Amino acid sequence: MERLIIVHWNKSTGPEPIIQYPPEKTFPPKDLFLKIWARHELNKENAMIELESQTENEQFKYISIIQEYENELYFLVLVYNKEKMIDIIAPDILAVIGKNLLELMNTNKITRAISESFNTIRNYSKLYGFSTVNIDLLLVSFLRENLIIKKIIPGSKECYFLVKDLICARVPPKRIPDEDIEEKVLKKYKKEFVRFYSNYNYNQEIEHKDIINYLLDSEVYGLIKELRKKDISVNECLNLLNNKEELFDELLEKKYIFEAKGIVYLFSDIRFIKFTPYYIMKTLINRYKNQEISLNQYSSHIELLIERLEVKPDTVDYTVI
Repeated sequence: MERLIIVHWNKSTGPEPIIQYPPEKTFPPKDLFLKIWARHELNKENAMIELESQTENEQFKYISIIQEYENELYFLVLVYNKEKMIDIIAPDILAVIGKNLLELMNTNKITRAISESFNTIRNYSKLYGFSTVNIDLLLVSFLRENLIIKKIIPGSKECYFLVKDLICARVPPKRIPDEDIEEKVLKKYKKEFVRFYSNYNYNQEIEHKDIINYLLDSEVYGLIKELRKKDISVNECLNLLNNKEELFDELLEKKYIFEAKGIVYLFSDIRFIKFTPYYIMKTLINRYKNQEISLNQYSSHIELLIERLEVKPDTVDYTVI
């Protein structure tokens, strides 16, 4: 692989290459990115497309993965010399790489991240099936957030340990309606708020998959993010929901939003909660008894899980993200 490029699709001006690795060369011409975009438009059923282009001396092959991030379109473009082509990494793994790079786009970690991604893709090999490198690619988000730790255990080489877990939950919003709103509205909000959360059944909601469905719905989650910052009018709310009045009524009925006198307030937020998975200790014991893991693997995982309790035994062991 010759280069790895991240391209933003500007709705007004077209393709805008943002960053590439290695950084020394100039970006390919704009018309090439336009051809990539056109190929994606003609193959909307596939996230990955291929395009060939020839210069005076070399012939290149471009592999592009299209992704949406924060309502904007991006291309992750891999540039190969056609004469030196190797096996192309699977599209689902490339999508994971692209997502992780986009999440780091506006941070000081992006330069190192794109360098590591470039070298990982270039060194990719299918010779040994699902290699450690490929596992790292799939788990990179979990490794970066310290949900999973990779350690070398004597007799076992590299092992992956789950040290933090995540659940997606409905939680009360940090910001409630301002005290300067009409007293009757505030009183009604607080009354319904106490009544709802006093009888809230998390397990029932998880069974119905409402939370995860709303989290994956870009319109609903976009509305929730907006309401975290400020209260908005019903019209603004409907615009964010793409004028889906049935969805608006559903969110009201299920107590995710609260409406009074044409103003919409956030009633329930959706957040990830990070916690230590002590629940797996029983599973570890059973796996060790069944000789599925070694004594070193078992003891190392237990030590990682109880490490925090030894440092701060009296603290609540969860974080709302």
